[in-house]
Amino acid sequence: VAAFALRTMLTGGTGVDHSAFSVSEIVDAVNYFVFPNLMPWAGYGSPIVYRLRPFGNDPDKAILDVYLLYVAPSEVAPGEPVATRYLKPGESWTSAPELGGLGAIFDQDEQNFGLIQRGLKSGGAPFIRPSAYLESRIRHLHATLDRYVGHSNTNPAGP
Repeated sequence: VAAFALRTMLTGGTGVDHSAFSVSEIVDAVNYFVFPNLMPWAGYGSPIVYRLRPFGNDPDKAILDVYLLYVAPSEVAPGEPVATRYLKPGESWTSAPELGGLGAIFDQDEQNFGLIQRGLKSGGAPFIRPSAYLESRIRHLHATLDRYVGHSNTNPAGP
């Protein structure tokens, strides 16, 4: 049922027939991490790519680029430029209609950013210990960063 609904929405939104795609290609969304700052989601149902970039030298801010990589209809020429939308700080993701229903999800996700940053700076512990499974990608990122900058603690489990 979910695959049928998503196929119908994708076909209606892009003009591309999605009936031949498998259920898993339409419904599953697998997130990958490409060092140091690129996170593509595989699958036709959620073809999203995140890219995080520094905001100048401010460690409390970052730029989050969100790319939607839906299959283009045949009347769109390959390489044809796509309009870029920039949101102002604090502007709701729902103000970007091209995101569809994802805008509300991004708003919900963004509510956590400040809380996470405050928690990291709370000073309650001398170090951060990411969980073994759910945050394994965070552990791997920090171990890789440590190797790049020459820190001796390359144990992703922390101190």
